[in-house]
Formats: sequence, structure tokens, C-alpha cells
Amino acid sequence: MERNLLRIALLGAAIAAAPAVDPPKPEDTFVAVETHAWPQFGCDAGCTFSTTGGLAFPLTPRWAWMKAAPVSAVAYIVAQGDRVVLEGTGDHNHNAKIGDPANNPYLVGLDAETGKTAWEWSHKHDWGWGCVIAIASDHVWFNDDGLGKVHWKDGTAEGLGGGADSWGNISVDAKAGIFVKGCALKLDNDGTGVWAYGFDGGMKWQALRDDGVRMKDEMPFCSIAQGCGMVFVSATWTGPTAKKHKDGIFGLKQSDGSESWTRDGSWGGVSCDGRYAYATSGEKDSAKLHCMDPATGKDVWSLNCGARATHPPAHGRGMCVVLTDTGALAGIPTEGDKAGKSAAWQARTDPPYGGGERACNHAALAIAQGGGKNGILVVTGQRSIRFHDLKRGAAIGELPLDAKLGQPRNPTIADGCLYVNGSEGVVCYGPKPAKAK
Repeated sequence: MERNLLRIALLGAAIAAAPAVDPPKPEDTFVAVETHAWPQFGCDAGCTFSTTGGLAFPLTPRWAWMKAAPVSAVAYIVAQGDRVVLEGTGDHNHNAKIGDPANNPYLVGLDAETGKTAWEWSHKHDWGWGCVIAIASDHVWFNDDGLGKVHWKDGTAEGLGGGADSWGNISVDAKAGIFVKGCALKLDNDGTGVWAYGFDGGMKWQALRDDGVRMKDEMPFCSIAQGCGMVFVSATWTGPTAKKHKDGIFGLKQSDGSESWTRDGSWGGVSCDGRYAYATSGEKDSAKLHCMDPATGKDVWSLNCGARATHPPAHGRGMCVVLTDTGALAGIPTEGDKAGKSAAWQARTDPPYGGGERACNHAALAIAQGGGKNGILVVTGQRSIRFHDLKRGAAIGELPLDAKLGQPRNPTIADGCLYVNGSEGVVCYGPKPAKAK
């Protein structure tokens, strides 16, 4: 273990070393959290991705992808096997009118070893830059006025919707075969709410729906997670609908969307570790982190956390990690007799990744575990990637980023590599591949 921690602590030096990197040894590999749709924390709307393989050390910059056509601004990325898939639009500044090809969104599949474009896809209408994507069960999933999917390997399109839709969060449960989307706003008059589809595109149910709300009237915060046979939705309504709905967190049955429980109030992002649901409630000094029974919504335990966390809490190796909207990090044990008793560690990001909810939206978390007993927390923000000991919270390494990348976000782990994107491109860190120049 000491050997592993020493390697990680010297990450910065490893980047400056010779280009050739020895293949990672088993003890140098941290296995990523295995899940079908792991929440990727931050990303403004809260995107998802699946981790596969391990995160190997030392890490070396493999390639950088900057402003390659057709996408001029990268919003989200997912990775699996030998593909990295980007989501973005051709219109960087959103100046194009609806219907203008310059405003078309794109999905672009890159070869993970070289960064070269393997495939491109667009459904040729204005879906809006920044729609969340997820990767699970051999497909990239997205909100396409229903359910949309593209094969991650070759880009074969299976979009099942037909029109412009919302900037809304999504959740994919590959084991249950259910795709859930939350429509934060609609470009037509079909209203807002939560929709669930089977992988064949058939609608299963609708919940929390409000018809006839126009984009200018409503833009609620909506976070979605699935697990334990439930769909968890944290929602905040604005505009006319605020008079019809109470802000709160909702526990819906995954089978039919019926409400099992509701808790009113202001809630942040929600997540599920396969046993319990987690979210923060309240504002500023009154904010608490709640560990909830998925079937009833009742607290298993709760702790003061100082500020609301728009980002869903992260999970791994018996720890729950919270990044608050003020930029504070905290790790809370979730297993054993110390579960929920107190924070095992607390830290301020330096420089702070927070500084307000809007600024903190550019920070993001991912967890790699295995190899050592503690596991690794990956944090992006303020033009750097930092590594923390998951159990102790201590900073154990940092990777710099080119300023041309833009604000870093979306740490994605796949097959021994770490991918991070900004609005202007993507950088891969990992063992140098045979095809790389």
C-alpha cells in the first residue's frame, strides 16, 4: 500500500517523465466503481457514466482534442472500451436560429488510443447544447423527445424520439432496462415532469407532470437517481408551476412511477449506493446530509454539512463524499459502527472549487477504488485535477491542464484511463498506448 501511495503522491513528477510508460502492474491499478450508471458529479445538470476497468498509475497525458469539427463546444463526455463519446453543438455561442444547421447538436465518438474521430451523429434538429448523456448496455443514451440511443462503438443511431426536447437530467438502469428523464423545461407545450421508458422506447409511466408550461416560465432544478427498485427525484419548481408543486424529494416506484413517499423542502442532488438514497436539504447553516431508507424516505441518519450540495453525493469503499455549493469537501463513513456518526474528514479545496453554486457547478467528483485499502477521490476544478485519499481526505496528487481546454469537468474513468473535458476539448491521462504518436 505504501508503494501505491508514493506513486500517487508523485503524479506531477510522472507527467514530466519520459514518454514511455511501463504497463501497469496489478498492485498499481485501482479498480473503478462498478455500476451501470454511476452519477458523475457536477456537469451543471448532473450527467451519468459507467466506469469499466481500472485507473492505473502513473498517468501520462495521452492526447488532447481541441476544437475539432464539427463540435465547437464540448458539454459532456462518456467513455467505454476504445471509445470516448462527446456531446456538444456546432454553435458555440448559441447565436444560430432554431432550424439552422449550425445549431445542430452532435455526438462524436473518438478512438480512445489516438483521439481521432471514429464516428459522428446528429439528429438534425435543435436539441440544445448541454443535454445530458449516459453510457450503459452498449449504448449512449440521451433525451430525444423520448428515448434516444446511439451504439457506443460504431455510432449506429437508434433515436426513438422526433423533436426538440429539454435540458433535463437522465438516469439509466441497465439491469432493470429502464431509462428515466426529467424535463427541466420543454420547448413545446407538453409540460414538465419525469418520464420512464423501456429500452425498446416504449413509455412506461409519467410522474410529477405539469402540462402547458413554456420555457420562459419554468426552469426547475431536477436531479434523478435509480436504485433499490426506486426512482429518486429532487426537484425545485419556479415560475407559475411553483404555485402547483411543493419543492421536495420524491421516492417513485420504478415499476409504475407511483409516489411511495415525499419530503418537502429545498433539496440538492440525489444519489443511491444500492442500499440507501442520499441528498442534502436546507440552506447554509441549516443544511444536512440525509441517508434515507429507499422504501420510506425516512432518515437512517443525518449530519450537518454546512451548505447545500447541488452535486449528488459520491459513494465508494464504504464512504459518502459531499462537495457543497461553497466548495467544501467531506467524507462520511457509511458502513460499520461509524456509519453516519460524524465526518471522517473535511477539507476546503485550494484554490476553492466552490465560491457559490454557479462556480461550483464546474467542479466534479469521481471515485476509483481497489488496489489499496483507502481508494482514490478524483476532483476537477479551477484548471486542475486533484487526487485525495478517499478515507483520509488528504491531497495526494495533482495533474495540471492546458488553459486552452477551458474549465475542467466530467472526470470519467474507463479501462485504466482518466478522461477530463472542458468546453474546448478533452484530455486523456493513462499509460501510453501503442498507437499513440
